[in-house]
Formats: sequence, structure tokens, C-alpha cells
Amino acid sequence: MDLKIILFGCGKIGSQALRLLGKENIACFVDNHKGSAKTIEGIPVLAFEEYRRLSASSITILSMGQNASAEVAMQLQQAGINRFLFWEEAIAAPYVLAGDFLDHDRRKGIEYDADLLRRDVKYVFDTLTKEHHLRQDRQSEVEFYFVDAFEFSHFLPLYTAMRERGIRVRMVIEPCWLNTAGAWFDYDRAVSLMESSGIEYSTLLNPNAKIAFTTQYPRNLAPYRGKKCLLFYGVNFFKEKVFSLREEVAHGFDCIFTHGEFDVKKLLELLPPERIVDMSYPRYFPYFQQKPDSDKIKEELSIDTEKPILLYCPTWDQFSSISRYAAVWEELRQRFYVVAKSHHCTYRLGDKKPDLDMLYQICDTVLPGTFELEKAVSLADFAICDATSGVFAELMFLRPEMKLIALAPPESEDKFFFDISELAVTVHSPQELSREVAKVWKKDCCREARVRKMPRFFSPDIAAGIERSAEKVCSLLGK
Repeated sequence: MDLKIILFGCGKIGSQALRLLGKENIACFVDNHKGSAKTIEGIPVLAFEEYRRLSASSITILSMGQNASAEVAMQLQQAGINRFLFWEEAIAAPYVLAGDFLDHDRRKGIEYDADLLRRDVKYVFDTLTKEHHLRQDRQSEVEFYFVDAFEFSHFLPLYTAMRERGIRVRMVIEPCWLNTAGAWFDYDRAVSLMESSGIEYSTLLNPNAKIAFTTQYPRNLAPYRGKKCLLFYGVNFFKEKVFSLREEVAHGFDCIFTHGEFDVKKLLELLPPERIVDMSYPRYFPYFQQKPDSDKIKEELSIDTEKPILLYCPTWDQFSSISRYAAVWEELRQRFYVVAKSHHCTYRLGDKKPDLDMLYQICDTVLPGTFELEKAVSLADFAICDATSGVFAELMFLRPEMKLIALAPPESEDKFFFDISELAVTVHSPQELSREVAKVWKKDCCREARVRKMPRFFSPDIAAGIERSAEKVCSLLGK
């Protein structure tokens, strides 16, 4: 039977609900404090008494925040109306149906008919599926769950290796309103990457998949019932930013795939060895197979200079060096052609626009956050990188012989896992930078140490790491 949905609440959530569910599926809005507005986008707005006569033959969604919806829920029950959904139940409809969401998340003190409620949730789910063309693979065995488009290059090598072994594997890119990361997810870019690569993907996860992967937190895989796996992306020496080595995070995963001895040893303090896999760094396997041509990259970027190229890799958060070191770059540009590789968050987040604008002012060329690091590294003669960034280690992995300086926050020596000056000349203030650049340009005293120590952080045989990872997935699947 075709029903109509009533949205109780005309604010921000009400507008979102109208957009997600589709105007043709909405009977009306309800507003306890009905003002002069008679319609919203052509949908009538009713006062509570007008609404009561329609409530029995419709599904009411409380399209408002949790505090307000608790009060309205009591109002409805006092009026003898028991057929309604909270907004978080409606928006998580596929997971309500798949698990025991209703049993432990239904608000305390709210009476309901569980069978009727489940039918209403199913109706809302079917409406959302139709409106947004949601695609789910109910037969998938392994799923890679996206919360950020940058994860594509990290997931792809293992995805490919699993497919070659006959494992039914899916990339999953749920839209922001459903995604466990919410509005953070750059959904449109993820779709573009999938489409341009010709990869079949789902827009709705399969909660019954036997294994699910994320690069982030266990909570991002909360709707899954099977085994949960963490895929490391990069090595970071700054303690504060290594969320994956926190006890509460590590214990939330059945298996963790990491890059090499350095992180394996730390994880062994938290987990038994059978829950840890050294996968090396699969995303860079193509780079080491055939390194990019620097002349072609310069041509691609329209870089025509006789100066040596200095690559600047700042991070994006409170530890970013962009504004603090801005005044130094004018002097450095007299000696170098400065190319900045912006962090993908600096490049796409609106509140980081001042930092991005600053990069355009102080550098000769600014590469987008989506530009491949391996290509940026290939054209550089020298690199300066924020020491708190995971890119710091990746630069050394890709080109350990390249001249390098690390920019560290003031008085932060004890905030790293070890003395990073063993790997690169480390600068703590703008006043030091020009002097240290001149010294390192003549002789990088840390070069030999980097070359020698990198295998500790990234296992050098990437093909073997991919093989280990695929075999571990097969064993977790019982194959």
C-alpha cells in the first residue's frame, strides 16, 4: 500500500528529510508553533490538531533533534498516536532492519508495536533506496568502506589481489546522509574515481559481509556484523596523531594491516601476532615498478625553470607550518622554484581556505590535494615537510636519498616516538630555516641514515606484503 510520510518538524532536519525522501513522498509538515508559513516548497504545514486526523494512515518521522523529539514523542503518545519514527531510526533504516537497533536504541519509556515499527522502517528504507538508487551486494564477502575519497589508492591493491583470488569483494561508498563519517565524506569525488576506473561499487553496505575494512576508527564499521579490519595508511612519528596505535582503537579490530617492523612492534604490545599483518605499502607498488619521468611531470605542470625544485609538504591541522613559515618562502624562492603539495584536507575543506590561499601566495606552483605524492617527489631536488605529517615518512620511503628538512613544532622533541633528527635535519623556528636549507643543500648529513633505516618503517618487498595480506584475508574467510 502506498503511504505518505509526515514530517513533524520544519527546521534544518525537516528540510534535509524533505530533500532525502523526495517531495512526492511527503504528505505534509507538522509544526507545534505554526507561524504564518502555510507551505514549505509546496508542502502544506499543519498545526497539531489538523495533523491528528491524518496520523493513523501515515508514517510520522520526528524530523528534529533528539531533545526536541523526546518531548514530541511524549506529546504524540499522550494524544494516542504511537506510529512514528525518530529521525535517527529513519536515516539509519537499512541498519535498523539488519540488526537489533530497535531493541537497544528505541527511546526509553516510548511504547511501540515492534512489528508495525519494522514495517514502517522498511517502507522508509524502500523510499530512500528508490530515491537515491542505492545499490547493495548482499553476496559480498569483503567490503572496503569509504569515509574519504583519498582511500581509493590505499584500498585498490588489496581489492585487486582479492578479486584475483576469486573473493567477492566490493568498494562501498555510501552517500553522506547514510555514511558513518557523515558530511566529512567527499562522496562525489569517490564516485568519480570509481567511474573513471571502471570499478563496480555499492552505495549501501552489506552488514552481513564477512570482513569489512576501514582506514579509520572501529565506529566507522559499526553497522557490520562480521570481522572488522584496519588498513594503515602511512607511518607517523608524532605520538599525538597516531590514533591507530591507541589501545581502544586497536582492540576494536579483529586484524590490523600495517607497513613494517616499526608499527608491528608497537601493535604487539596491544594485540597477539595473529591479528597483525605486515603488508608493506601496497599503494606505492606501481611507483617502484616504474618510477615517473620528471621531465614529463614538469611538462604536465608547465614548470619551466633553471632553478632547483624545492617541494613543500605542509600538513593541514593545528600543526601546519603554512602561516608560521610564510615569510621565509620569499627568500627561498630566490634560490629555488617552490612547489607545494597541499594536504587533501587543506585543498577541500572550506575552513582551510586561508591556508590554501597563503600557499598560492608563497609558492610558485601549488599542486592539488589529489595530486599523486609519488609524482611530486619525482620532480623535486629538495623537500621540506611538516614532521607531524605522515607524508614525512612517505617522502623518505619514496626517495630516501633526496635532500630533506623536517619542520617540527617548538619544544616538541619529546612528542615524537624517537629523535627524528636521526632521519632529517629538523628545524623548530622560521629563523633557522634559510640557514639550514643552505647547509643541507651543500651536504645532507642524514642521507645515509635514511637509506639504512627506511626498511624498518616500510617493508621493502611490497609484492610479498600484498601476498601476505591476501592470504590473511583468505584465512579469515576460511578459504
